[in-house]
Order: sequence, then C-alpha cells, then structure tokens
Amino acid sequence: MTAYQERLVVPVRWWLLAAAACLAVAMTAAPLGTGPALTAAAVLAVLLTAGLVSYGGARLRVQDGVLITEGLAVRVERLGWVEILDEDEALEWRTFRAGPHASFALRAYIPTAVRVEVADPSVPFRYLYVSTRHPLRVVRAINAARPGARQ
Repeated sequence: MTAYQERLVVPVRWWLLAAAACLAVAMTAAPLGTGPALTAAAVLAVLLTAGLVSYGGARLRVQDGVLITEGLAVRVERLGWVEILDEDEALEWRTFRAGPHASFALRAYIPTAVRVEVADPSVPFRYLYVSTRHPLRVVRAINAARPGARQ
C-alpha cells in the first residue's frame, strides 16, 4: 500500500526556457536554410526533453513500510527522526552543511526538503536529504508506516 507518493517534476519555467532555447537555435541556424534550422531545433528539443523528463522523473514514495527515492529504498524501521527543512535550511544542507556520510535525493527547484536519520549501522550513510513539496505529508507517511503506529 502506498502511503505517500510525489513526483519531483521540473517547473513550467524550465520547459519555457527549453522552448526559448530551441527557438534561439532555429533563428541562429535560419541563414543556413529552413531544413537545417528546423533540424537543429528539433535535435535540441529532443535532447532537452529527454534531460528534463529524466531529471524531473524522480519519485518519492513511502510504500509498504519502505521509503523509496532515486534508486534508494530504506525500510522505515531503519530510520530515526525526521526533520522538516524550510527553504533556508534546505539550501544550507544542499550546499555546505551536509557531509560525505549523507545520501541525497535533492532537486534545486524544490525549495523544501526533509532530513531523515538512518539509525541502522549496516546502512552506509547516516542521513537522507530528500526534496519534497509537501514535507509534512512525508513525515506523517513515514511515522504512519513505522511498526506499531496507529492506522
């Protein structure tokens, strides 16, 4: 059962910037002719679409007692406390506060995040930093999935 699910899609302004870049390439290549201009714009459009879909395709889930994100799955029994990071705190942890003992699933375009302690010594990192647009929902889902939590 999925207690929480979020797709970390890129914002609309990124798609608008990609469209503007394709238009700029087409206009730059226009002196070479319509065919080369449209080909250059189409190639750039395909590359940018693939990049934005890939980068924005990250998912965050709490499902069947497991926190899943970016190819990482940790059972909630192995997690300690969960801390909500506001915009300023998330920026600090994304940049200079975090150390090599952390695992990241961060997106710069999402201002808030959660910081989750990993309490199991067999896991190779001590903390998870996960971007989310709804940090309180993530905390509630993790706490609800813990063994012994009231349903």
